Amino acid sequence: MNIPQRNTHLSVVLSRDEVLAILRLVNLSDIPGLGEEPIPGLSPEQQALSLIVAERGLRARGLAVIDAEGRLRLHSDVLRMLGVCAAPSLSLYVTLTALPAGEVKQLIAHLREDTWVLQTRPEPVLHAFMQLDNWPQVLQQLRAFCQWPSPSPKNNFHLTIPTETLKTVQELVAEAKLNEANHQIIEAGNSLDDAAKLTTLLSQPHIVTVIQQVSIKSTDSVAIQSVTLLYGNDSDFLVARQLGGAEAKDGMTTIQPIEADGLDQLLTKMILQDVKL
Repeated sequence: MNIPQRNTHLSVVLSRDEVLAILRLVNLSDIPGLGEEPIPGLSPEQQALSLIVAERGLRARGLAVIDAEGRLRLHSDVLRMLGVCAAPSLSLYVTLTALPAGEVKQLIAHLREDTWVLQTRPEPVLHAFMQLDNWPQVLQQLRAFCQWPSPSPKNNFHLTIPTETLKTVQELVAEAKLNEANHQIIEAGNSLDDAAKLTTLLSQPHIVTVIQQVSIKSTDSVAIQSVTLLYGNDSDFLVARQLGGAEAKDGMTTIQPIEADGLDQLLTKMILQDVKL
């Protein structure tokens, strides 16, 4: 799949109701990342009224018009972007969690044919869409959204730990039981030095970024790859990769520092098998 180098950047911010109004016009009910209705318990009459108001809002902003037959017609660029989000061939789901606060934000990058569309939610009821021309531009937006650090690794270490044990370690660190957490890591065959480096990072404010690549192979076949990134204000930039598959009960996770360039290469490799860049 070739992605041409174009220079047309399009972006639009829509309310949730405007997205629903557009989806109704094309006989769809949902897109990834739309989320739940923030005002629960709306009656059918209230929902219908909100869609009428949304259609008027689209017309007022020049994103839709009423044609000679009285039908609502959408701007082709808006329709294209929503179409990519509704039926992508490949998507990257990027979810950031700030710990211990637990604040979460998400970016989704969708690809269909020659078009990339980024989707974010600047507010619970607002959805931002941006059309980009190629993978390097998508990668640049990912860096800006995630605010990834760029220093070289300070420590050269490599941990391998059962995925279930890693979850236990995270729980123990959250309970300030660092000695028990270190013991779990050491029992998995790692050194005390390396164990302490990981638990020190986990015990301080840090960001966990999970990146999932979802590729639609056919109507009944989906391929998923994922990688997890961990980083704090003054720590190594760590990458955690699960071995043995997400559903494997005996799966192992490897954790090691990674440089910014190495991360770019890793993410590019994730999509390389499906897209010719």
